[in-house]
Amino acid sequence: MEWAIKNRVIILEVDLDTHSGEWLRFDLNSDDDQERQLNLSTSEDWEWLALEIENKQGQKGQ
Repeated sequence: MEWAIKNRVIILEVDLDTHSGEWLRFDLNSDDDQERQLNLSTSEDWEWLALEIENKQGQKGQ
């Protein structure tokens, strides 16, 4: 999955076989990039992912 929100690109790669994921966020105007490995078998990583997507969606107009 990929999102483009203003000057940021977010990529989420999911491996259904291993229940893992990789979150990549690139800021096109700075070095404020983020990478995170996700264990999609845990509720903590699902909660983190939902919060990140919600926060980034709220930044659309900024």
